[in-house]
Amino acid sequence: MPLLEITRAARFVTITNILLFAGALISALAIPLSIRANDKVQRLKDSRAERQRVEDQRKTEVANLQAKIANSTIRLLRTDLVRSDLRQQALEKKNSLLSLQLQQEREGRLLLEAMLSPRHLSEAQQQTMTRLLQPFRGSGIAFTRIQDQEAWEFAEDIFRPLYLAGWHFTDNDVGVFAPPRYGILFCVPERLRSDRAALALAAAFRYAQVDFSTQIVTDDELRLIVGLKPTTR
Repeated sequence: MPLLEITRAARFVTITNILLFAGALISALAIPLSIRANDKVQRLKDSRAERQRVEDQRKTEVANLQAKIANSTIRLLRTDLVRSDLRQQALEKKNSLLSLQLQQEREGRLLLEAMLSPRHLSEAQQQTMTRLLQPFRGSGIAFTRIQDQEAWEFAEDIFRPLYLAGWHFTDNDVGVFAPPRYGILFCVPERLRSDRAALALAAAFRYAQVDFSTQIVTDDELRLIVGLKPTTR
């Protein structure tokens, strides 16, 4: 083989080996670099994933904290509402008791005024009695009054409808009764128990809403006694 060809062949072999060596060297160097790059990329992904996990965990903790605060606020509002209802109920109960107390005081005051004030027949009561007694005009009755100013004036109120109805009566004024006589007493003889005039007088008192009591006696005539004002009603 000529020298020139040998030289060319040798150069070719040498260049080829160099290229092969260079390729092998580059491959050898590329693998660690590739592994390093992959590791770096993985670490970057892991870092991002960790940051995302931490951020998610923080958001979850914040959400849980906000939920606890909201629940606590709701409980406080419910507690305030219950307390408000209890205060309202207590206030209503207090107002009810106060109203009842005022009503009792008013009734007590009216009762005391009625006990202290003199008895009196209104014009309407007298008209009712007169109307019911007129059909028995001419009937007789004994009228007994005691020497007490209040009883005397009240007896005048009872006397008036009898007079206007045309009844005949006899006065029998007495100083005091022993024991004391209270209220209006209608004495009806046994023989007049069913007498229409006696029944009419009792009905007149009832329709006029005048308190009285009835007693069956052995006397011969109807008697109406106006005593002291009762101490209780």
